[in-house]
Amino acid sequence: MGFSRGFKLITGVIVSSFLISGCSAMLPEEKEPGTTSASPEPAYVSDWPGISNLQYAPLTGVALDPQALSSSAISAKVDNHPSARPQWNLSKADLVWEELVEGGLTRYVPTWHSNIPEKIGPVRSIRPMDPDIISPIGGVVAYSGGQQKYVQMMQRTVVQNAIHGYSSLSSYIFRDRSKPSPHNVQVLAKKLIAEKFATVAPPKNQFAFGFDLEDATAFQNGTVANTVNLKYSNASQPSYQYDSSTQKYLRFQLGKADFDAEGVRLSATNIIVLRVRISIDGHVPKTELIGSGSGYVFSGGKAIAINWSKSSMNDQIVLKDADGLIVRLAPGTTWIHPVPTTGTVSFS
Repeated sequence: MGFSRGFKLITGVIVSSFLISGCSAMLPEEKEPGTTSASPEPAYVSDWPGISNLQYAPLTGVALDPQALSSSAISAKVDNHPSARPQWNLSKADLVWEELVEGGLTRYVPTWHSNIPEKIGPVRSIRPMDPDIISPIGGVVAYSGGQQKYVQMMQRTVVQNAIHGYSSLSSYIFRDRSKPSPHNVQVLAKKLIAEKFATVAPPKNQFAFGFDLEDATAFQNGTVANTVNLKYSNASQPSYQYDSSTQKYLRFQLGKADFDAEGVRLSATNIIVLRVRISIDGHVPKTELIGSGSGYVFSGGKAIAINWSKSSMNDQIVLKDADGLIVRLAPGTTWIHPVPTTGTVSFS
């Protein structure tokens, strides 16, 4: 079947902190690695002359060699404390969530699939919103432990858990002395996937993608947005500046250019902002993602207002424009920001 311009068929659907007390690692009984539910048949680029052997990456919409997409995805709970920066290989993630945690700080939930690196992290403890974020993606999640109730929540999902502290994983997840504890737990991601989780299914697509930047909804229908400023709290205020030469948003953290440990500038082809409610479980903030709300999508130096919804833990987030149409992203890396309604979002 051929495709009309502006729509892409991917995986079976048409698409047009400081260490806080009380969060120490308490590890339940380990699960044996297994398989997640199989994804739908992948879509191949069958109507583009000369590249019929390529497949769309489900998390980026980029056409790649199918061999690069055959493994599971690996997500991780990555530290964003100043002592943890710069993080290992964060620039290679397909998706990155930035979420509010204790003390007004943020942590990341990146997912690597189309380019799984040798090393990722530093990883930290799981939080109550992470099952809602990671379950639709499936695959594997790596983290350093957490309150027992949150670890059990994560282990009850379809996602395979890889937790620091198990002897069977000690050659894959361990402390790196180049960073201070507790901000130094690294994960040998490529080795972990190949040797412990080789049979876990690849991820399903999470968002709709256009064929290229010009097909992205924000680029087609949005208003100019070269600068994006987000405020989670007084301590966490990431921002972005659009770079027309790369067609990406370059990331800043507290006004300073943001890089990973490999010296690569952190950037995003798409930025998704979700305005969210924060509940408090004891002293732990929880980003409430089951429900709906408003937000923005940024692609190609333009912004469009959106409405988002998520029906259950296992369902993907749905993004629609003011006319109720599914929003298409540009192919590439996406950063997702659930910004509290008590915070602010501005762009110009």
